[in-house]
Amino acid sequence: MNKQYIAKGFGILLGLLFLCAPVLAQEYRIDLIRDNIYRLTAGNPVLAQEYRIYRDLAMYEEWLPLNIKGVYQTLVDESYLLMRPY
Repeated sequence: MNKQYIAKGFGILLGLLFLCAPVLAQEYRIDLIRDNIYRLTAGNPVLAQEYRIYRDLAMYEEWLPLNIKGVYQTLVDESYLLMRPY
């Protein structure tokens, strides 16, 4: 898997990073997440295509932002992502 392929969907990216933890090296995962966070904050679109794999769930629209926020906060807490030198 290359970075361009993984980065096509931010939601899928986050899921893959945790599901494929044994396959992908820790530093590669952190670099990939940091790169995509920069792209989001710079206003550049990360999603080449919108993936909504759980859209049939009753509370999908309410759940999605909370899930993304929770995953992001876990990444920041566990990896000291915002404290790393750039």
